[in-house]
Amino acid sequence: MDQTETSLAASLAGSRAERELDQFVERRHTQRVTGAEDVYGEKHVEDYDLEAQWKKLAEEHRADRGEAVGKLWCRYHLRQAARLRTTLGELVEHHEKEARRWQGA
Repeated sequence: MDQTETSLAASLAGSRAERELDQFVERRHTQRVTGAEDVYGEKHVEDYDLEAQWKKLAEEHRADRGEAVGKLWCRYHLRQAARLRTTLGELVEHHEKEARRWQGA
């Protein structure tokens, strides 16, 4: 077999493989659309509402994330309040002490 014949044979084999692959994809699509059984007796019914399912999952994720973020903000504000209470409490005590000192002067 010369190079031309080899090239032609490879091209024909490639075309055949593409055709078989296209047929396979089309067959699987038809099985999913109609709910038909495949050669193993399994049904491949595909939900056509994939976008709705995706939106639902995305919303659940956003809700979970929102809840987690909310908890983090809550914890931040509680800690910040505790820090400010300590700092400002000490500041108030300082000013009261200074006021008493100046009252007695």
